[in-house]
Amino acid sequence: MPKIEKHGWYIVRPEIKEMWQQRYPNIKMADYKIRGIYFAEKANEESLISEDHKLSFFFLYGSCEKRIQACSKKSDKYYSGMQCDWNDPFVMSLDLLNEPSFWNEWVRLSNIFESNSCAHPKRPSIDRIDSNIGYALSNLRPLTLSENTRTATAKPNYIINLSKMEVTKFPQKQKAEEHIGKYLISDNGRPFMFGEDMCVLQSEKALSGEKRIKEKVASKRSRKTTILNLETSLNGFPALLKIPISFDQVTVEIPDLKDKNNKN
Repeated sequence: MPKIEKHGWYIVRPEIKEMWQQRYPNIKMADYKIRGIYFAEKANEESLISEDHKLSFFFLYGSCEKRIQACSKKSDKYYSGMQCDWNDPFVMSLDLLNEPSFWNEWVRLSNIFESNSCAHPKRPSIDRIDSNIGYALSNLRPLTLSENTRTATAKPNYIINLSKMEVTKFPQKQKAEEHIGKYLISDNGRPFMFGEDMCVLQSEKALSGEKRIKEKVASKRSRKTTILNLETSLNGFPALLKIPISFDQVTVEIPDLKDKNNKN
């Protein structure tokens, strides 16, 4: 008698797993995917979804489980501490299933993904509409992985030229990198040279003061030295003070930046 596979509390009979493998050969079977099969079959048995929608629900369960796990992991630098209104991926999947606009689009994207031989960029994923808010029912929408990545990186970044005291806005980090001609890390406070000018890259949140850049002590070799120019007056005459300074990091804040952008 063939052995029944157990993954946590979830049991998938071998004939069910074999049927999925034969029907969807492009899907590699991992533990969380076995759980996805279990809950897709369960939803179908309870008449919550049709036979044709089992694959879509399978993808949805997997995405829900990954998002819940990421938000609960302290080691995940991006998602740690982020609000998530669920701790059960099956319940989260059912809530999204009951949102017609979400579910219909999710099914459409799942069908496209399957017709493209499950090409990774085409996989449906859960995107937050407002990146300042966590995973709440009213803040979620389906996007392909490629669209989700593009949305996540399409946030304004600023190159602050410390030598000329100029700020240049770019619609996203990639555009700033294209301008400079090399890969850059935003919001780490580490200055870089652009020609003869010393610059630093910051996100809009960091530049407006909403986000604090973590302080890190650099080695002596990576410390930067520059001349800080301060305009003043001496005995009534305009004067320029040139002050040499050394530093590990630098942060620039423009508190009125958000108001200015809203007006524009």
